[in-house]
Parts: sequence; structure tokens; C-alpha cells
Amino acid sequence: MKTKQITCLCTALLFSSVALALEDVSTPLGAVKIMLPYGPYSSMISVPLKAFAIARLPVGTFSANTITFVGSPLGTTQLTTPGAPFFVSFTSGRHAGRYCLVTANTSNSVTLDIKDGTGTELALNTTGFSLTSGDKLEIVPGDTLASLFGLGAELKITGGNNAASADTVGIWNGATFVYYFYRSTPGYGYWVAAADTATNANHTILYPDQGLSVTRKAGRPATTLTFIGAVPVHRSGLRHPGASSRLVAQPLPVPVSLSYFAFTTQGGLKTGGSALSADTVGVWNGAQWIYHYQNNSGAWLTAGKTGDQRNLLIQPGTSVTILRRQPKTSGESILGELPPYLPSL
Repeated sequence: MKTKQITCLCTALLFSSVALALEDVSTPLGAVKIMLPYGPYSSMISVPLKAFAIARLPVGTFSANTITFVGSPLGTTQLTTPGAPFFVSFTSGRHAGRYCLVTANTSNSVTLDIKDGTGTELALNTTGFSLTSGDKLEIVPGDTLASLFGLGAELKITGGNNAASADTVGIWNGATFVYYFYRSTPGYGYWVAAADTATNANHTILYPDQGLSVTRKAGRPATTLTFIGAVPVHRSGLRHPGASSRLVAQPLPVPVSLSYFAFTTQGGLKTGGSALSADTVGVWNGAQWIYHYQNNSGAWLTAGKTGDQRNLLIQPGTSVTILRRQPKTSGESILGELPPYLPSL
């Protein structure tokens, strides 16, 4: 099985056109390296560069979870093959920055999972969050455990017979991590959940905007993951329901300051007088989460530190936790921010 190489902007020099596109758009190609230190060590990673879009399309008509396009731009393209997921990435309008998994398609429509990996639905026609005809989107290939971390000889981390001996990948479910490992025992040779070591989990879908934990066991040598893909040229963002916690990607292939996660372009985090009342952004230091919040004067504060921490750099290929305090009934947001390397228009 062909696996995907893992992806940053420092070497973004090549440009590639996109098949099936309705616009003549070129996207820069970049490469990023993520170092996994000598074990035992837990890293919080993400993939800041995605696969190139196979289509760029304007929204025609839409319902709660289906978008219909003019003509038949998708032809016979199948977007729901097991092990090869596709996502709709909205690049303009109220949903800009949002990723939705494609669950069905025809030649002129896509049906989407509107939970965004959060466990709660946000319909495309929700009052206050509705799409508009003409909003733009891309259809992009996604990843699974097998495509991102490999199988057999192409495995990027070390497998084993159980979660105690193998390196693990953790996926946050809103309350806790669900751990997976590559079961290398003879007769297996596939990814499994730590809680279910018999069922093949190769096709477990990884959302483009989510963070992942990678835990390497004692004695593992340091290694580097290299990711190659499309440099983001649109608003980056994520859907984040209120009163919930998400492990989210640092979505760009360049370092960004802590203040980037204020999402002032779209959405915005709740400020407050303390970390108990404000939304918080957690940064992993290799051993624990360090939580930051924005006070009512706009300064970013951190327990145990003095002064404004807004310029703290969050590196590409990492992930952060965002805890939102707003109740779910009124705290729904699609957070978004423009990449800092795009020119101001």
C-alpha cells in the first residue's frame, strides 16, 4: 500500500495545477520535518500541509448536509472508497476553514458528515452559519492511520504486540485519547485500537484540522517525519462547539505566535479575568500542558509567568488544545484566521 509522506513551507518553491478545477489556480508545494525525540517521549503533532485538491468548485444549492453543483463536475469520481477518504474544505464564506468528510457523492453533489469530528452536528443551512450560493470549496484527499503512518516496511514508528510495547498514536475524542498501535505480531500486520487489538483499524480517518499524540517507548531512537503537500493559501480554521475541548492542528507550515489563536479574523475566543473564565490555549512542553488565556485587556497570560505572552511561537507540525467555556447552546463557532504570510489586500 502506498503511504503518504508527511509535510512545511520552508522549501515551498514548486507549483502545481489541480485536476478537475473550475478555476486556473496554482498552489505552492512545501515540505516540513517533524522530529520525534528519543523515547520515552510523547509529542503532539499535526500535518500542516495537505494533499492537493482534486476540485475547486462554487456552491450551487445546498441542504443541511448536501451540496449540489452546476453541471456534473465530478463525473464518475468516487469519493468514498474505504481507506481513501475525501474532505470538503470551505475556502470562502461563513464556513471558511471548515473541513467536512464526504460520505456520499454523485457527479454533481456531495453529502457530508457535518459533525466535523466533534460529536455534534452543524448543518450547512444553520441560521447564523449558513452557506451562500457561490461560496467556494475544495475537495481534498484525506488521511487514515495507515496512509499517514504506514504499514509493514514503510511504518514510520515502531509496532509491537500490544500498546505497552509499541509506539502509540492518540486521537482525542473530546474527553480522552483513544490510542492505536501497529500490531506487528505474525498474522496481523495492521493498525489496531489499544482497546480492540483484533479489529483492523487501518482505515481510521484522520481529520485535517485535528492534532495527534505520538508516544514513543523507551529506547526508541530519535526520528524525523517528513511531510510534503500543499501550502495553505486560504483562511485556516476549525469548527469548535462551545463548552468543549479539542486537540487541533497548528495549521500552517511556519511558526505562528500564540496571539494567532485569538482567531480575530473570524470567530474569536472568549476573554476573561482568569483561566477559569476565559477560553484557554494549551501548549505541550514535552511533559505537560501549559495553559494560556487572553484577558479582557487583550494580553495573553500564563500561570507562573509575568508579562504578555502573545509572541510565544507555536511551531509547525505541532498541535494545541483549545478549551471553550461557552455553553453549547450559544457558543458554536467556526474559528478562522488568515495565514500571516499572505499579502494584505
